[in-house]
Amino acid sequence: MLERLDLNEVAEAYFSVRTPDRPEYERLLIRAGAEAIFPLLDALLIVTSEYKNQIVTLIRRERLSTKEADAVRIFLAKAYMEPMIEAAYDVVRRIGPLAQVLLCGMLLHYEYKIRIAAAVLLTMNNSPDEKVQKLVPLSIALLQQKYRNQGILVRVLGIVLFHTEASEWKKIVEDEARSKDVTVDEWMKQIMNTALAELVR
Repeated sequence: MLERLDLNEVAEAYFSVRTPDRPEYERLLIRAGAEAIFPLLDALLIVTSEYKNQIVTLIRRERLSTKEADAVRIFLAKAYMEPMIEAAYDVVRRIGPLAQVLLCGMLLHYEYKIRIAAAVLLTMNNSPDEKVQKLVPLSIALLQQKYRNQGILVRVLGIVLFHTEASEWKKIVEDEARSKDVTVDEWMKQIMNTALAELVR
């Protein structure tokens, strides 16, 4: 019966069902291979929109300041989003290297949150292959030409390149951390938390 669902329905169900019920949906996504990548990202955003509405309601009800609202977004994004991002990456990892290349393609998608979600998933691979190492810098250059205010996205992609042999990006990340008076690990956590919060903004 599950085979009759289209990939968008399968991907949305994958994030919506209880964890013990996920393997069947995961199997279908993995079997679909490359075709599952965009539905996976799209479903991730559909499911998170529910959390976004809850956060907006909470912020309004409690009349939180901008700073307090940002802190709430980060806290709830970590609580709700991290498990879903990990589940999404499990599918990406099982599909293989082609999925990583397709995620690089999604970095130029017209929807900002799709770009953020793709970048976050790319950071989860601590050993990006040569194709990813070539595509990410190219994507950064194109992003900066095509869109404004991509600071968080570029910094997330900086984390991807930090895991490579790109000494230029290692220095950029280290300098950013030093300017904030934090360790590199602390800086990365701050950037990732902000990126997750962007997904529920």
